[in-house]
Amino acid sequence: MKEIHEYLSTDKRSVAGGTFERISVKTFPEYHFEVITKLASNLRHGEVCVEEIEPGLHYILLDCACDTNNMEQVLKRSFCGAARYFMSVNDMKSVRLAYYPFPLSIRDPETLFRFYNGEFVIFISVNIDHVNDVLSPFRLKIEVTRNHERPWQVLPVGKETSTEDGESFIGFRPLGQLGAEFIRLDWLIENVVVGPYEAIQRRRSELIQTKRQGFEEDGD
Repeated sequence: MKEIHEYLSTDKRSVAGGTFERISVKTFPEYHFEVITKLASNLRHGEVCVEEIEPGLHYILLDCACDTNNMEQVLKRSFCGAARYFMSVNDMKSVRLAYYPFPLSIRDPETLFRFYNGEFVIFISVNIDHVNDVLSPFRLKIEVTRNHERPWQVLPVGKETSTEDGESFIGFRPLGQLGAEFIRLDWLIENVVVGPYEAIQRRRSELIQTKRQGFEEDGD
């Protein structure tokens, strides 16, 4: 109860290896509900659909009767040569990350039933090179880690980090919304990557400045 009270009061939760911090987003979330509903509803028997929904974000839909050999050729042709972050939407059925569950995002009842019945699968692909191009003006970049709970590490570009700066990661909880509720990639970059990183750095700078002032006053 004490830990819950402290989190509600401070928006911070200490865990082994670091601290989780909740930071409010700048704008209301934006989604691709209509797009995913249209693509899934139009997916034909045995078909593979690869669609770039917005720059850097692909939806991959595969009917379970499709030719797996053809599927491999399509995916290689579409994604060869670029760093990617993939996510299985079907795996989200039991994870329950979304504020909007699938019955609210896939808005055609027959298509929704086929999805839950496992008749087709959906994957999300994020072009990491595109994400880093968008982050370049903010002098930031992301690297994909091997940690499932903290898949993206946010790093500054063009300066050496110190131990005081710490390390910043984007957890699977917000990233999972790309697959769990078809959130927009451009919205996520602005509100989940850039905004929180800048807010954390401001807080760290203020804290370091406060500590330095305290040391100077003690020295006087």
